[in-house]
Amino acid sequence: MVILVKKGILSLSRLLSGLLCCFLFTGAYAQQSIFYEQGFEGSSFPPEGWSRTSIIGNNQWERSTDEARFGQASAYISYADPSGEDWLISPAFTVSAGDELSFYIRTDFSGYTPDELSVRVSSTGTLIANFTDEILNLKEGVNYPAEDTWDNHTLSLSAYEGETIHIAFRNTNENGDGVYIDQVALGTRPQVDIEVMSIEVEGPIAATTLEPKVTVSNRGIQNQPFTVRLEAEGNYISTRTVDALATHEMETVTFDSWTPEPGIKTLTATVELASDEISDNNTLSKAVTVLKTFPNQGWVSEDPLPGSKWASAVVGYTTTEAGPNNQLLVLAGNNGSGSTVSEVLSFDPDTGGWSSLSSAPQAVQHAQAFFSGGKIFLIGGYVAAFSPLSNNNVQIYDIATDSWSTGTNMPVAVGDYAAAQYQESLLYIIGGYTGNEDVNHVQVYDTQTDEWHMATPFPGTAVAGVRGGIARGKLVVAGGYNQTDGQTKQAYAGEIGADFTSINWSAVQDYPGGSLGRHAGVSLNRAWDPYVYFTGGDPTGTGSSAKADTWAFNVETQAWESGPTKPTAASNLMGFGTLEVDGVAYLATVGGYDGTNFVAVNEWLALGSAAPTTDFSLIPEGNIHPIEGRIIGGGDGCNIQSSASIAPEALASELPANVSFPYDLLELNLQYCDDGATVTVELTFPESLAENSQYWKYGLIPGTETAESGWYTIPLTINGNTATFELVDGGQGDNDGTANGFIQDPGGIGIFSANSGPGTGNSPVGIPTTQHWMLILMSLLLGGVGLKRLRYR
Repeated sequence: MVILVKKGILSLSRLLSGLLCCFLFTGAYAQQSIFYEQGFEGSSFPPEGWSRTSIIGNNQWERSTDEARFGQASAYISYADPSGEDWLISPAFTVSAGDELSFYIRTDFSGYTPDELSVRVSSTGTLIANFTDEILNLKEGVNYPAEDTWDNHTLSLSAYEGETIHIAFRNTNENGDGVYIDQVALGTRPQVDIEVMSIEVEGPIAATTLEPKVTVSNRGIQNQPFTVRLEAEGNYISTRTVDALATHEMETVTFDSWTPEPGIKTLTATVELASDEISDNNTLSKAVTVLKTFPNQGWVSEDPLPGSKWASAVVGYTTTEAGPNNQLLVLAGNNGSGSTVSEVLSFDPDTGGWSSLSSAPQAVQHAQAFFSGGKIFLIGGYVAAFSPLSNNNVQIYDIATDSWSTGTNMPVAVGDYAAAQYQESLLYIIGGYTGNEDVNHVQVYDTQTDEWHMATPFPGTAVAGVRGGIARGKLVVAGGYNQTDGQTKQAYAGEIGADFTSINWSAVQDYPGGSLGRHAGVSLNRAWDPYVYFTGGDPTGTGSSAKADTWAFNVETQAWESGPTKPTAASNLMGFGTLEVDGVAYLATVGGYDGTNFVAVNEWLALGSAAPTTDFSLIPEGNIHPIEGRIIGGGDGCNIQSSASIAPEALASELPANVSFPYDLLELNLQYCDDGATVTVELTFPESLAENSQYWKYGLIPGTETAESGWYTIPLTINGNTATFELVDGGQGDNDGTANGFIQDPGGIGIFSANSGPGTGNSPVGIPTTQHWMLILMSLLLGGVGLKRLRYR
């Protein structure tokens, strides 16, 4: 079945970038011939080959998405006060017999005279003085279109047959209507021409199942059925038939579900129609970045707020102090009536109920909150009409006494900023709005000393509505709104130095959710978690819509990863609250604005274990009892990235002579250890180990002058059914050979038979396989040289 979607819902960002046209040409840019059509759909304006000139006034012809006869855009010239004269000039076109000029015109307003559109032709160049031939004159009050109507004008070009011409659209007005033009066509329209306009998959996308769409249009005169085929890497092929498509119309076709793997994937859409006269536009390919998914267990919905709230600060905490010791607080913000409030609500994840705490001294909105040292710090925000709270703008809630106090004022009072916490007591306030301007300041509050410090400002566009967090000593900010430039998708990461006010900033990949602000952002601020998480947001800057996608930036890989879609789209989110419930870490978002209504939702993203993974259990092939393992040391963040049982033959075709591996091999990967750290690995087996057991590894042999690969052993301590050995980041047992915080350890317990081969003992000596010994012997016989190293590749 073909699913067709009318043009009204087609997204501009998914239209074919560049010219919306059908033509044949030679060279990087050449004069047009046969047939040419411009719909101004490409983001660049003027389009390739076009030019524009303003003779009177400050206005220029520009691309507009307010009105379109076809697609999502048109060319527009605004009315000028007191007057304007503006020219839009086409590329060169060689006229053949029967060729015509066709275009559509519409006015922005109606009845404002004088306003005139003159269509002119030049066969001598693109200077204004060259356009001496007027072939059409349209005037408000005479022959302009009726209000809210597109008029078509088709003009013969027979007088210019064989000549190369340019077309000019000259608008003159005195506080007139404003004029749109669209679908400018030159030449003779083909009888049959179907174009693939766009592949409606915008990357980056998550590695999840989606239904890709392709938009096609009928650029010809005849209406007849055709087939569209969509292909992608991984043997994905889906075909649809479009039964009817009228001239100058387009349809969006939905294809079978596609589940891509992470990476850069190419989608190719092809129109199959034997009678199509222009084949150059029958195929379109698009590369789409598919992001891997960060570890998570999905979203859950908890009991909603007693009433709608938005722009409220959210913070979670766990404490051993008196009073509730595991709570989610929602502080101040705006209620469902739009009033700024000071109330504080507390959610108990154990009972699922909401209760009220002492209200903040000052009602604020677009502030953020932090938990530090048994207290909640509510910082900055607006009091009304985007005016920041200028005095007593550090409000401090004592959990134990349910009372409030205030701290030292911010150096620069702001609201709607990015917030991040570092080393428990340092609170970073990034960007925000002062009531007069957006700023890129980084202000740091020390909760222990009640002092403010100015840190290195971030180098991007100054924004409010930006969000961020700190993971493993790296501060990440993304998105935001600038009063002049609008929403941004910029993202920056800054490494915090030994002096916490020193930040080494660098631009990173743009936020994958596109330009937006007022989303939620946070990090767990734990040594083993490399992510800064984001969700929701306002993509328009006007509050008219909201998003629900979730992303995380991995500070170790410097790459974005995708997460599950938030159940409720929302903007005006002031961070996440972080909690631990039953050993699981959660990120909580509460309330917000969905583009139409204020909401009371209480939605939590489960990330998995709240503690780093330092133990594992696996069952080798052919065994029924598991091997238990754990790691000790390596630094606060050192944890197990993955563990698996693999057959020795999966690593090397030749095994050490007379060695058996009764438990196969262990593929152990550790991450976020201190650089160069030593990690102790303890393995517990179902039964006692043989006394002559050794820990064998295959891979990079430590201490070799070149990257040499082979079997070798490392020191092993056996105590009954327990085996203990050490791995060193960048050294013993680490296959990547680099002190980078990551350890790759494929290895396992090997047992010699009575007739043991070379390499007995526990020294890290490379044990070449049988094939290696043959190579060595051959090299000695043929060249009379010493042992030849085998390069590790």
